[in-house]
Amino acid sequence: MSLWPAIPPTAKDIIRESATGHGLDVADFYSQIREANYVSARRTAARRLRERGYSIKRISRCLRCSEDTTRNYFENYSEQKSNYYAAKGILRKLSPEAQQIIQQRAKTENVTIGRLMTQWIEERAIVETMRVAA
Repeated sequence: MSLWPAIPPTAKDIIRESATGHGLDVADFYSQIREANYVSARRTAARRLRERGYSIKRISRCLRCSEDTTRNYFENYSEQKSNYYAAKGILRKLSPEAQQIIQQRAKTENVTIGRLMTQWIEERAIVETMRVAA
């Protein structure tokens, strides 16, 4: 059985480098062992894959683990998750047209929906502060 089924060459290289950089071979990298060195190698690989634009789902497939495990490899994931659900809750209260505009704009600007809404609220607060001061 090949250790590399359906993994793009760049991901293979990243995984191999991460494993060897932590003193592991590739088979050890994919083992169920949870010692700090093993987890650190997987976390390093996950972050490097993310930097290359891989989605959580794709990283999970490459690392052969669940999406929840992959998410836990990233710092402040729980904060990002709660921000995501808060933004989605606000978005659901808006008209379908406004939802579509916000989703398209966030995608175009390559930012999260929450970050986009935060930027817009900050801009509006500045305008209102200037209006009141005038």
